[in-house]
Amino acid sequence: MFLSRYRYFLLILVVLIVIGSKLYLKWYYHTLSNPLDILMLKTQVEKNLEQWIEQGELVREDGHIYTVDTAQIAIYAAQEGKEALYQKILPMVKATIVDIPGQEYTVGMISWRIPKDFSQNPDFKRDASGTTEALRVAESLWLGHQKFKLDHMDWVKKIILAYQKHQTIDQNQWMIRNYYNLQTQAFAPNSYAVDYDPDFLWKIAQDTTDPELKSVAQTLSEKSADLLSKSISPSGLVHQVMLPEIMTLLPTIKMIAFSPNGIEMINNALTVAERCVHTCPSVIEATQKFLHNQEKFGRAYQAITGESLSKEGAGIVEYAAITRFACYVGDTQTLDRTLSDYALHLNTFLKWPAGVKIYVASEVLMGLTCLERKYAQKISQTQL
Repeated sequence: MFLSRYRYFLLILVVLIVIGSKLYLKWYYHTLSNPLDILMLKTQVEKNLEQWIEQGELVREDGHIYTVDTAQIAIYAAQEGKEALYQKILPMVKATIVDIPGQEYTVGMISWRIPKDFSQNPDFKRDASGTTEALRVAESLWLGHQKFKLDHMDWVKKIILAYQKHQTIDQNQWMIRNYYNLQTQAFAPNSYAVDYDPDFLWKIAQDTTDPELKSVAQTLSEKSADLLSKSISPSGLVHQVMLPEIMTLLPTIKMIAFSPNGIEMINNALTVAERCVHTCPSVIEATQKFLHNQEKFGRAYQAITGESLSKEGAGIVEYAAITRFACYVGDTQTLDRTLSDYALHLNTFLKWPAGVKIYVASEVLMGLTCLERKYAQKISQTQL
């Protein structure tokens, strides 16, 4: 009888509570769209990362330490001048460098992962090199040389020369093969877009006084930029896979790159695009146009139409990548749209960290570093 009499009142009350909650959350996260507020969370992410490292969480479920994790932490530590963190990670980074006596050809290649007991077993069996990993390790050592004056440039050169050994020409198209199998001594036939970093190689060419390294890095940068410029999908995102040999099956189709099942993952595409700022304007232009055409951001897109294929929206890793790209190219329009959602996902990650936490934290921190640099003047004014 009571519920019957007051059911309309209760229904209205529930509706008001729902509307009020949504308006409050919208207001709350709008306040966090201020980059200075978001940057206040950076210290907590750093603290969590160092705690996870101490707890041994660099070791993934398969018992290995992944090179991309350690290299990205080292890159972040060097960028931020955090020498203690850099030195803590450095032994793991150096352990990825292949230097097997009697196997000169592979010196400087980078293992894509190492076992957790690498320090007790320095002669561990290495399965394959990684080219994305080679670029990240070289960058981490180069930044360590620049920031902390560490004697790393000999290894940077060896890594880039070994990276060069992964190059080939297939169907008249230059590319970097994804890996070299250290057991079978054979290269992979394919390449991934993330295996290229024309901006980093360009920076090396600008920075080094070593004539051989300068020449190799400049050539690799130019060829990488050329390949990526030919790999832009109709959606505007860079295709993920390069496999020129597919043209032997489809000779009338000039297909240099494609994406499996026609699906583009926005995180991968932006990871490539953010490394094209100085060297490949066509990738920047196409990526920016794609971002501006999105009402909201997802995780996966149809390569031809640009249609979102995600039931759920973009997550913390995607928003970190969008933030980095927007900061690097000065895309204020995208940045303004992104920050409130970035804040939402960042708060969620701090409360309930999920996924490969170390990798996610490294992606997040590099995004926050870009944000901090972009708003450095505003930060200094606030601190006065």
